[in-house]
Amino acid sequence: MTYSLFTWLPVFICAHIIQAQTSLAPSNVTKCIISLSDPGDKDHVKDLFRDGAKLLYFHFLSEGQEIQRNDSLTSTLYEPFTWVRTSGTHGTGILRLDSTIVYITTLSIGVKEVKVNLTKTPNECLRNLDDDTFQTVMRDFMLHDFVSRAENRTSPLQSDWQVCNMKIRKGDDNEAEFFYECCHANEAGKIVCAGLTKGFLMEVLVFIILFLNIAAILFAPLIIPSSCFKDKYSKVNFIHKLSKPLDLIVRKKEIVSDSNIGDNVANRNLITGNGRHMTNFDKLLGTLDEDTAYRLQISKVRFSVKAAEILSKGESPIGILVVCTHPWSYEAEVSDRKELASKYGLTDRFTGNMIRFFTPLHAFFLICYVILVLDAMVLGVVSKAVSRILKYIMRECLRDMQNSSRARALGWSVKLLLQPLTKCGLFGLIILPLYWILAIPLATAMMAFFMLPTVNMFVRLILNLAMFCGLGDITFNRCSQGVTTLCDKLCDLLDFDYLFKKERIRRPEATLSVGDKSIQFAAGLFSLVSLVSFAFLASECIIFIVEYTVYTIIGLILNADFALQYLTVTLMICLYARDCFATVTKKYVAYNSTLHEAAVDRIEKKLMEHNGENNAYLLPTKKDETPRILELVIENDKLKWKPWQVIAFYDENDKFYITEEFFFQAVNLENCNCPGPLSGNLINATAKLLLIIVFLFFVALTVMAFGNEYEISGFNQTIATVITGFIPFALRNFLFKSNKVSSINKDDVHFNIQLDRKISNFNQTWRVLDFDVDSCTKITKTNFCSQNGNTHAQNGTVDSSESNEDGNENTPMISDKTDQSMTCDTKVAESSASLDLIKVNDKDELIIDTVDRIVHMVNLNCLDSNV
Repeated sequence: MTYSLFTWLPVFICAHIIQAQTSLAPSNVTKCIISLSDPGDKDHVKDLFRDGAKLLYFHFLSEGQEIQRNDSLTSTLYEPFTWVRTSGTHGTGILRLDSTIVYITTLSIGVKEVKVNLTKTPNECLRNLDDDTFQTVMRDFMLHDFVSRAENRTSPLQSDWQVCNMKIRKGDDNEAEFFYECCHANEAGKIVCAGLTKGFLMEVLVFIILFLNIAAILFAPLIIPSSCFKDKYSKVNFIHKLSKPLDLIVRKKEIVSDSNIGDNVANRNLITGNGRHMTNFDKLLGTLDEDTAYRLQISKVRFSVKAAEILSKGESPIGILVVCTHPWSYEAEVSDRKELASKYGLTDRFTGNMIRFFTPLHAFFLICYVILVLDAMVLGVVSKAVSRILKYIMRECLRDMQNSSRARALGWSVKLLLQPLTKCGLFGLIILPLYWILAIPLATAMMAFFMLPTVNMFVRLILNLAMFCGLGDITFNRCSQGVTTLCDKLCDLLDFDYLFKKERIRRPEATLSVGDKSIQFAAGLFSLVSLVSFAFLASECIIFIVEYTVYTIIGLILNADFALQYLTVTLMICLYARDCFATVTKKYVAYNSTLHEAAVDRIEKKLMEHNGENNAYLLPTKKDETPRILELVIENDKLKWKPWQVIAFYDENDKFYITEEFFFQAVNLENCNCPGPLSGNLINATAKLLLIIVFLFFVALTVMAFGNEYEISGFNQTIATVITGFIPFALRNFLFKSNKVSSINKDDVHFNIQLDRKISNFNQTWRVLDFDVDSCTKITKTNFCSQNGNTHAQNGTVDSSESNEDGNENTPMISDKTDQSMTCDTKVAESSASLDLIKVNDKDELIIDTVDRIVHMVNLNCLDSNV
């Protein structure tokens, strides 16, 4: 029978270990005799400890099946037929940690599991034993090296060997506490037992994990890479001033119906929002007469560019993303613990990780999964306009959240709290307590908005969705003049203009229908709930990573002799991998800088005249060539501009860009110092890394072989591995210098010849946002044919050898990359689409719907008699 000797002592004498001495009564234990079914299991256990095992988990079975105890017994044992045998403080240190984390970290080094079959006499004697007798039998059996008391046996094992089993007890706040009780034989031959509990530092660690859980929820949006919303999806509008104005022939006709459009019409939506983004061009169309042709002279083309399509000087165009996951496999153990705790009316203890507290299949997690799936389905079902607006709102909220000035918020809060002292001096101390009752909640709310990303995102989503659904305008319009004036004065008093100086709420670009607003409002609610769900799931991932990291570090400390050498080799491989692939990055960055310098030289005079706008320039070649024709084309159902030449960009911040597509074409120039294709460089870097890895493994294997043979300590083996492992580094950086990046002289003649050839043969299309029209002239069939009668349209372009009487570039051809035979037999087609390419009787006409009219951009040798 087990009894405690120290339960009466004060807590400060023994904070976390309760020791007990147990004397075994032979009369109680000889009733049940157990032995190993396979005597070879004893030798197997000895071999495991001889090979370096520090902790063995024994799962006792009977003829390969789990042994069951009588369910009617009241037991405080968790998994009574799972026992642990360990030596020294290494094993007991591991047992104090979370068992579900042990198996997936470096703590599992030296931890083994063994299944052992038992023979019982009588056969079911273990089934009905009470807890004290059962533990006495099992401890006695294990401490005497798997020999029963009824048999002839030697004395108990040495005192450094311990036998442990897990039990449950009532903790604070009626929580179930699972702990290991370990026993060993002392010098007097008596069994001494101790309950293992977490020390003060481990309790501090649990508190930190709880704190990290809360922090992870509040800062979850920060784990979203900025490239997902700041660079890749952001667009910049640029203006290109044409060297010579382009002529564009247009004709407008009133919309009657779409019944005249036959089945042979190819109707494709090109511009959503009824062309609302073409502001200047749309205003001009409103002034034109119907059924009349006009000649427009276009001086500027406005177009949009994705930030991911252009490169600045010194920017690397390559990168690598690695995602690691790990499955959940410990649900059964968590469920068993909860079941045992509920049997005694106890609650499970929260350890800082919700996914372990609830399990991944808990209803709370299932709701989060369903919400995210429904949110994705909503975005797929709603119209493209609504889906685009919702994504736009989310990205804008993320950008604004990242750009929020936390320093400004902190300064504003301090200024707000000290306002009485600022206004009244020392007399302000009288009203300061009363003032703080109102000011502290406001300052706390503002600090939470600017400091906590999740709160920031949540508030921004609500405000932006209210604006896009029209709720903001309704609220503003219903406010009386007095309320509005009061709000303005209050904002001035609190200096909100300083706090929200850079904040903005965007309104929708176009008016949505009632149906779209309803769908968008529902989708907006889903977005808010999805944000909470995402923050919760993300926080669980972060907590798991933190726990995994902490336990891994503990495992490395406990297994320093074994793990240090492998860790050293792994770190050296990581350093060499970075060195090999960084060389590729440096090579492309250096070449990118050279291309920027060469491009700047070609348009240096134009850059000197920069007017502070986002301007785009056509890169000329070194030799004097006739400019290529500038063509308007239709690609992917969008009106685009194809300049047939390289475009360089110069933004309002005086930052110079070239296009990424041109960069990757220019890396293949016939020059010995050009970096060449990316795939080839990555293959070469990988081959060098593999060669270094083979060398490092050979070094590690040699050191370990000699270390084991001559019993060299693990620390000395690690030092030998590190010194030998730096040989490749010395060879690469001091002897061969294979990672030195070669540069190209931008003034090299051969390089400029090759670059001019690439510039002349390069073309890329850009989506048109608007046109700046210098003049609009009404034309008739007579003057149109006299000016353009010799113009020949072929293969979607206009012959550049002919020009009109004004000396301007030829009228641009609006094509769809098809060979159309153009004649003067043109019929009017009506359509209600936003921007369609209509094919009627083999004629190509570009139609823009401007709500109450249609503009025909007609490409004909001459106009028909209806003009």
